[in-house]
Parts: sequence; C-alpha cells; structure tokens
Amino acid sequence: MESELLIKMTEGTSNQQLILFPYLGGSRSSFQTLIMELGDSYQVWVANPPGHIGSNSPLVEDMNQLVDMYYEALKKIVGEEYYLVGHSMGGNIAYFLAKKLCSSECELARPMGIIITGSGSPKVMHGQNISQWDEERLLHKVKSYGLLPPELVNEDDILQAFVPIFRADYKILETGSDIEIEEKLELPAYLIWGEKDTVESIDLVVDWLRYFKNRLVVMPIKDGTHMFINSHAKEVSEYIAKITKGCYDQEEDE
Repeated sequence: MESELLIKMTEGTSNQQLILFPYLGGSRSSFQTLIMELGDSYQVWVANPPGHIGSNSPLVEDMNQLVDMYYEALKKIVGEEYYLVGHSMGGNIAYFLAKKLCSSECELARPMGIIITGSGSPKVMHGQNISQWDEERLLHKVKSYGLLPPELVNEDDILQAFVPIFRADYKILETGSDIEIEEKLELPAYLIWGEKDTVESIDLVVDWLRYFKNRLVVMPIKDGTHMFINSHAKEVSEYIAKITKGCYDQEEDE
C-alpha cells in the first residue's frame, strides 16, 4: 500500500526492498539514474519529502517528526528483507530511522542494513545555524554542493522558490545534530564515499564510528565528487548488489 511519503519506483522480481532517501532539497526523482542501474531485481521505494517538489504536504523542520512520519509510512510497505539507503542529508535520515526501527518497541522487521552515501554524521551540523542564513548566502551554499541542474545554477529568480525547502531541510539536519547518540546502533552499516567529495570529505567517515556497534564497511568511488550517486551510479549499484548478496558478510565471517 503506497503513501505520499514513499513512492514505489520499481516492482522488483525478488523479495529485497531498497528504501531510498534523497539529499537536501531532493525529491522522488533524485535517484532516477541509480534506479536505472539497479535493474529489475529490487523493489525500490523513494522517499517523497513533505513539502518538496511532488508533495502536497507541508514542509517539516524537525528530524524526530520527519522520522516518525516515515516510520508510519514504512508500516504499510516493508517486508522481511529491506535496506535503508540515504545520500547526503538522506544518510542522516536513514540513520535515525534505523535507530527507531531497531528499538525494542518497534513492531516491524529490522532492516537488513543501512547504506549511507556521501553523508557526514549528524554531529557535523552541531552548532550550525544555516537555516537562518540570508537568502544569498544560503543559495551560495546549496550551489556549492553540485546538486542543482546546470540550467538552474544561475537562475536565482527561480531558485528563490526553493529557499523555504532548503531552509526546512537545514533545520531538519540541525535538529538532528542535537539528538543524543545514546546506544550505538547494532546494524550492518555500509558507507559509500566519493574520493573527491569536497562537501563531505573522507575524513568524516571516522566520526561515524561513534554511531555504530558493528564494523563499518567503507567503499570508495574513485574520482567521485559529492553527487557521485548520479555521476557514478553504475559503481554505486555494483556496491549495493554486493551488499545485498551478502558478499561483505562472507568476508567478515572468514
């Protein structure tokens, strides 16, 4: 059963599900390139963030509220074998959602694992106040990520319409940075990182160690910049295939 918050993109020929969470300002269309590379095996769902393009819901500015909304939506769709996948901001959302899904009160099956791509840990945003920056400075920051289509980069008149979305998303990240880590998450975790990512550098991988009890499997994308999820979608899909086939679990057992 589909909800407005989670949109089914492919039906899939197996019982494996991928739940994808987009980057800051992203929408249900943010993973089109990757989804094409993933093929027909997975049932793929993409988060449709409230208030973003393609959503009729109001914007949300709080991490806990957003996670609760996604949790309720997941109740309608998840089976026994699913993975959470999040790029950049989506990696933080996937982490907090995984914490809720692995809590003792959760009534759903635990995720098989969490795949975080190009995302610094929640604490990276601690003490930041980007959501309150003036419009010019905020747009300059967003442009530096390389996530905007080339035809929009210099169209500030058009981008002004997206400013409330960017502000809300930064506020979500800021509220997430204030959430205490408490117990480390005991769940297989995989970090995919662009070797040339200047937004979320490889140095930030180390900080994720504070969040997970299990070992972290780090997979590099050669020459990948921040938006490698699109530019190197084939490599990302190959990593995901290895994860879902249990290749890294086998290595750990050996």
